Amino acid sequence: MVEKLVSVVLCAYNGAPYISEQLDSILSQTYANIEVIVIDDCSSDNTVAILEEYSRLGKIKLYLNSENKGVNWNFYYGLSLASGCYIAPSDQDDIWLPTKIEMLVNNIGGSTLIYCDSYISDSYAKKFYDLVSERSHFLEGNDVLNILMLNCVAGHAMLFDRRLLDFFETPSRGNGIYYDHWLTFMAMCIGSIAYIKEPLVIFRRHQTAVTVKEAIESKIKSQIGKNTNLLSRLEAFRDYPYLNDKDSRIINEIIDGAKGRVGNIFSIGLFILFLRYNRRVWKGRNKSVWSNIFHSFKESIGIVRT
Repeated sequence: MVEKLVSVVLCAYNGAPYISEQLDSILSQTYANIEVIVIDDCSSDNTVAILEEYSRLGKIKLYLNSENKGVNWNFYYGLSLASGCYIAPSDQDDIWLPTKIEMLVNNIGGSTLIYCDSYISDSYAKKFYDLVSERSHFLEGNDVLNILMLNCVAGHAMLFDRRLLDFFETPSRGNGIYYDHWLTFMAMCIGSIAYIKEPLVIFRRHQTAVTVKEAIESKIKSQIGKNTNLLSRLEAFRDYPYLNDKDSRIINEIIDGAKGRVGNIFSIGLFILFLRYNRRVWKGRNKSVWSNIFHSFKESIGIVRT
């Protein structure tokens, strides 16, 4: 059987200490039919020199931005360059286990997007802590409310069918939705997502991280901030043209409730909505019902970042 082409899209920015190890792990995959697209976002360290050597050897397709786009828009640009039947985003500082692409391709089935678990390591990838799945509840299916307030699908762990790009809509700038959250939301709107339990990525926790939890959250969760950001994000989700009418109405209800949360003023309407849709909205937290109720209360006065 001929392997379908997989496009790996890696966005780089000042990644010189780690990017060679990441690229070597990608180029050593057991799944042979891949193209590796790398877009550098105006690095000021030695990243470009490293990438140019890989490009000179014909191992990657290298693109250099003329101005800094930022991580989200750099990835969106990278997706437009991909020609594979499947697309796998990549961070610049992780390490992929050799069977990552093969396992994801073999298990995606009829799903639009699939993702795997990851090991958490120190910045040297020598000391291992635990698994990302032990810190975040992983989800499957197509219930978009499950990922409305937080996202458990990290870009470095996913692979998706390129048909998703047929339904791609670029979100407006400034709403704070990370690219992996947006891709996951779209995939659930037009199909479903799947998860395999095998950890296939080594995710580095760098020295600058305060705690393991904070390091994970910085990569795998879309942060929900104060009222303006919350509204703009919810509105972006609601306005996605392939969202079903029922979920669109629910998100609109939550938007109306969020409008009552000004500064730190408690919004009873938002709190009631979080209670009503508790099992769906907070499913990704993997916490008890009482914990979710308390979290709903805090979110309703804007003092937490999900």
